[in-house]
Amino acid sequence: MPDSFLLALWTISLVMAAVSLLVLATLVIHRLLSSRVRQRRNQRRDEMMTALFLASEDHPQSVGVLKSLAKSPKAISQALLEYATLVRGSDLDLAVTALQQAGAERIVLRAARKGERKYRQMAAEALAYFRSADCRQTLKTLVEGRKTPPDVRVSCARSLIFIGEDLELSVLLHPFQTDAFQAPLELAAVFRSIAQNRPALLIERIEEASDSVYLRCMMIEALARTDVYDALPLLENLTSDSSPQIRQSALQALGLLELPIAPETVTKALADPEAQVRAATADAIGRIGLSEHADQLVALLDDPQWSVRFSSANALAALGPEYQHRLEAIALETDSGTVRRAVDFTLSDQPQPNHV
Repeated sequence: MPDSFLLALWTISLVMAAVSLLVLATLVIHRLLSSRVRQRRNQRRDEMMTALFLASEDHPQSVGVLKSLAKSPKAISQALLEYATLVRGSDLDLAVTALQQAGAERIVLRAARKGERKYRQMAAEALAYFRSADCRQTLKTLVEGRKTPPDVRVSCARSLIFIGEDLELSVLLHPFQTDAFQAPLELAAVFRSIAQNRPALLIERIEEASDSVYLRCMMIEALARTDVYDALPLLENLTSDSSPQIRQSALQALGLLELPIAPETVTKALADPEAQVRAATADAIGRIGLSEHADQLVALLDDPQWSVRFSSANALAALGPEYQHRLEAIALETDSGTVRRAVDFTLSDQPQPNHV
């Protein structure tokens, strides 16, 4: 009995060792094959890049080379997107034409419609450069399709905006199934793309006030992040909006853009009943450098809300060495523990000004 047990145990150990070796060998082979495939793809992409650069010098030869290389939608999309970051104008147009004549557009279209998900997003971005009616229709269909993955839908929407397709913003927003309280973060990429290419469309949509507060705040941030300075009148008007979130977003955007704000607007915002708005106003003053409001910031160092006190102290420090000295004096002279804590906390994180 003991001998048979030991024999069984020994057999099981051998089987487990054999299985382990088999798994290890499989992983090694898979890694080698994956590395080889990746190297071939990279080599093909590099060869395609060379052929694209050739398009402006010897177009027929470029088409001939691309016909033999344009097999993988990933390689085509990667090469085109990379080339488009390096080249503009007629040279880019010639390269795209060469790809079309080599049959690459058809391959990318197929990948965007029904390819592997990890390649569909890249293919959708590449379609923006082909600009054919078929590409436009495919992008529209994918944007409106309920089964289209969110990341692919975002790429399609950005491509449509990039090529100047005249779409209503509501058409782009509808498939994302937004509600009054939340929206997918993928929309931020769409809004930034609109702000970069068609800012007037976004400004008009914000003015309509037909979307949720959350969506409008995302649109306002997109204008600021893409340096849309034409939004100044809109942003100043929004500092008086009925929603504190909108007022806060507008003031944050003005700070990010570092645009001058009318004194009466700043004074009103610093007295806003909502702490988040007062804090955003103080931050904007510091970013823009509105030193004429320094006395108002000093008064807010005794605000009931910590966020306002901290933002006001930070804003004063951001105004320069003169105001850092003033903060130091306040810390020494004040009898208020709340003021002293806000000032000390700010000064501990600031480079010390030169005393003269």
